[in-house]
Amino acid sequence: CGRNRNILDQTYSLVEHSLYMAPTDAQIATELGFQLVLQDKLQDAVKRYTDAMKLKEINMPALTGKIQAEILLGQLEDAEQQLELLKEMQEFIGTSAVREHPLYHLIKARALKKMGKSSEAIATLKVAIALPGVRRGNTGRATLVSANVSVSDSVSVYLELAAAQHSNGEQDEAAKVMQDAIHEFAGMPEETRITIANVDLALIQDDVDTAFSMLRSILPEQPYYIEAQKKLAQIYLHKQKDQRLYISCYMYVKDRDGSLTRPEKAIEVYEQVLKKNPHDGHLVRKIGQALVKTHHYTKAIHYFETALKIGGQDFLCHDLAELLLKLRLFEKAKKVLRKALEHDFKNDLATMMNDVKCLMLLAKICTKTNEVEEALSAYSKAYDLQKRLLKRLMLEQTDIIPAQNQLAASICTEIAHLCMDRQEYDKAAHYYKEGLGFVENDPKMMADLMFKKQEYEHATFYYRRLLERSPGQPNEALKHFNKARKDSDWGQSSIYNMIQICLNPDNEIIGSNLFETQDEDFRNSEESTKKKETDQLAVTTADKLLKEYHPQTQEEQEQRTLLQNSCLMATNDRSKVEKALEVFTEMASIKKDHIPSLLAIAQACMILKLIPRARNQLKRITKINWNLKEAEEFEKSWLLLADIYIKAGKYDLATELLKRCLQYNQSCCKAYEYLGFIMEKEQSYMDAVTNYKLAWTCSNEANPAIGYKLAFNYMKAKMYMHAIDICHKVLKNHPTYPKIQKEVFEKARASLKQ
Repeated sequence: CGRNRNILDQTYSLVEHSLYMAPTDAQIATELGFQLVLQDKLQDAVKRYTDAMKLKEINMPALTGKIQAEILLGQLEDAEQQLELLKEMQEFIGTSAVREHPLYHLIKARALKKMGKSSEAIATLKVAIALPGVRRGNTGRATLVSANVSVSDSVSVYLELAAAQHSNGEQDEAAKVMQDAIHEFAGMPEETRITIANVDLALIQDDVDTAFSMLRSILPEQPYYIEAQKKLAQIYLHKQKDQRLYISCYMYVKDRDGSLTRPEKAIEVYEQVLKKNPHDGHLVRKIGQALVKTHHYTKAIHYFETALKIGGQDFLCHDLAELLLKLRLFEKAKKVLRKALEHDFKNDLATMMNDVKCLMLLAKICTKTNEVEEALSAYSKAYDLQKRLLKRLMLEQTDIIPAQNQLAASICTEIAHLCMDRQEYDKAAHYYKEGLGFVENDPKMMADLMFKKQEYEHATFYYRRLLERSPGQPNEALKHFNKARKDSDWGQSSIYNMIQICLNPDNEIIGSNLFETQDEDFRNSEESTKKKETDQLAVTTADKLLKEYHPQTQEEQEQRTLLQNSCLMATNDRSKVEKALEVFTEMASIKKDHIPSLLAIAQACMILKLIPRARNQLKRITKINWNLKEAEEFEKSWLLLADIYIKAGKYDLATELLKRCLQYNQSCCKAYEYLGFIMEKEQSYMDAVTNYKLAWTCSNEANPAIGYKLAFNYMKAKMYMHAIDICHKVLKNHPTYPKIQKEVFEKARASLKQ
C-alpha cells in the first residue's frame, strides 16, 4: 500500500479487531507488531512483539520482528541479546540439515552495519546466502518452504549484501550480487524490489535512461509501485530539472501515502506546488477544501475568488457558494451561483453535471430564504438537465449511471417535499413516483410515499429497514418533544409522548421485578434513595403535563384516562394502584379485546402481587391477532408474560414469547436481555453472550446493567479480553457503577495474567 496512512490505519484496525476476537493467537499478535513497524511506531512494536512471544513457546517471527525494531531504534545491545536468544532457539528447533536460520545472519548484519562494521556485515551476509533456502537452486520454491525462509527474507539478504558492498566501495561485487538476485527471483512478486534497488546503482553511474526504463516498467498494480514513483519524482527534480513532471509525480505520491488526508499537512503541500503552477484550479479547490476543514474560511474564500478572477475555473463557483452558505451569507452565495449559470447551453458532460450541482445548491439556499418559487424553478431545471444528462451517459459513460440515478431521485424528493409544504399532494405524489423510477428499491422514498398514501403497514416495513441500517437515539426524544409541545399540529402528540417517557424513562417492563431486583443489588442506599426521588419527580412532571393534554376525540379521551391512571400506578402506593385497577377493569369491560386496558390491568395486578390474575389477562392478549396500531402494547404484554414464565422456570414458554417479540421488532432490547438471562441460568455462557451483546447494541451501549451482564458472561466463557473491554466501556460512562470493577474487571484481568 506504499505506507498509505489511511490504508495502514484500516489494516491495523482489522488486525487489532482480530486479536480482540482471538486474544491468544500468537500469529495475529505478531502481525499487530508488524503493523506498528509499518507505522513507524517502533517502541509500541517492541512491546507488541514481546507480548506475542509470551503466547507461544517458540515464536520466531515475533522474535525477529522485535530484533529488527530494536535495531531501527538504535537499541543495539538489546538487539544483540535477542540475537543470541534467536541463535539458541534455532539450535533448539533446527533439523540435522539446518542448524542456523538466514534471518539470524540478516539481522546480525544489520546490527553490524549500524555499528559501522561493514566488512563483518558483508561476511555474515555471505554466510546467509550460502544457507539452504536462500538460493532457489534446482529445487525452486520447495527449498524455500522446507527451510521455512520466505521469498521476502531471501531477497532482503541479497539486497542487504549488495548495499553493504556498495557502501564499502565494492561496486563490482555489488553489481554481481544484484544480477544474481534478478536471476534467482525472476517472475516473483519481490522482483520489483530488486528492480528499484538496481535503479540506485544505475543512478550512481549517472545512467538516468536505464533508471527511467526500470522504474517505468513497474505497473500500478505491482508491489512497491509507490516507492518507484518516489524515485521517479526525485529524478525529475534533481536530474532532469523538470518541475511540471516532478509536481505530477509528487502529488500522486502524497495522495497515495495519506499526507493529503491531514488538512494542515495538505495545505502545506498544495501551497508549495501551487507556487510552481499558480493557474491550476484543481489545486485551488483542494487548498480551499483543506482550509474549510481547518476553519480558515476567510482565507478559503480569498483562494476561490482569486482563482475565479483568473477565468476558466467555473467549477469553483459551487465550492465558493457552498462555503458562503455554510457562513450563512445567502445573498452572496446566490449571486455566485446565478452568475455561474449565466451561459448558453453547453453540451459537454462536465458542464452539465456542474450546472445540475449549482442549480440544486441554488434551490437549497432559496428554500432557506423562503423563496419557494425560485427554489422550485431551480429544482425543475436541475431535473430536466439531469434527465438529458442520463440519456447521454447511457451512450458515453455507463459506469456512473447508478450514482446519477440516485441524484435524479434526490431531486424528485426535494421537489416533492416542497409540494407537500404547499399542500400540492397530487404533484408531490407524482414526483415521488418519478423518483422511484430511478431507484425503485430505495427504502426512504418508499417509506415516505407509503406514509403519504396512508398505507402505514407498508410504510412501517420500509422505515424498519432504515432503522436496521441506522438505529435511533431515543434519549434525545424528550428534548425534541418538548420543542414541539406548543405546536398547533403536533403539540398534543408531543405531550402524550412526554408523559409516557416521564412515567417510564428507561422503557422498563412495568410490573416486572426480575431485572429490577437484580439492579437493586448494585445500588447502595444513597443511590436507591436518589432513584426514588427521581421517580417521584417524574410522576409529578407527568401530572403537570397531563393538564396540558386536551383530547379532541373519543380515542384521545381513552388515552387520557389511561395516562391519568398510569400516573396513579407509577406512585406504587397500594390504594392508588387499586383505584387505577378499577378504572382499567371498567375500560376493558366496555371495549372488548382492548389491548391497552388489558395490559394496564396486568401491570396493576403485578404491582399488587396478584400474579395469577395478571397472567390470565396476558394469556388472553396472546390469543388476539397482532396489529400495527397496538404493536407496542402487544410487545409489552408478551415481555411481561415471558417475565412471569422465567420466574416460574418455564424457559421454553418464555423463549417462544420472546421470539415473537423479535419477529415484529428486531431491535427489541428487552427480548434479547431476557434471552441472555435464560441462557445464563442454563450455564450456556456463549449463547448468553450472543443475546446480551445484541441487547447491548440495541441499547446503544448506554445501559450499564446490560453491559455488566455481557462482561460477566464473557468472563464466564473465559473470553477475558472481551470482558475487560466491556468493563472499560461501562466504567467510562458510569465510573461509580458498583461491582463491575471487582466482580468482573479485576477477576478477568487476573485470569488473563495466569
